[in-house]
Amino acid sequence: MAAAIPTGEPRGAARFVPAPTQSEFSRRREKGCGAATIHPFDVYSWRRAFTPKQENEHRARVRFCQDRAWRLTEWERGFLNNVARLHGNLSIKQADRLAAMTDRLDMEVRQPC
Repeated sequence: MAAAIPTGEPRGAARFVPAPTQSEFSRRREKGCGAATIHPFDVYSWRRAFTPKQENEHRARVRFCQDRAWRLTEWERGFLNNVARLHGNLSIKQADRLAAMTDRLDMEVRQPC
């Protein structure tokens, strides 16, 4: 019963181990060897999602779709106009939508054998 009576010392005080002053990750960050060249993921995630060759293909797809504007909905025509005015890279969702539109228009043109 004497063990159940509090003595004023916090529980686990004898087992308390202080945290290390410097972790492995902070050592890597503080080293000057190559940490300046490592950038977080989000720096490049939207800036360079596609290569320059893919960007040229996107522009060609936009022209292809704009040449067949009478087959598009009003929303699709507005989307193409907005993409055509962009000077930067497309987002992945925009590229997927553009590819779907191009494939649909391309399949409409084909004749069965």
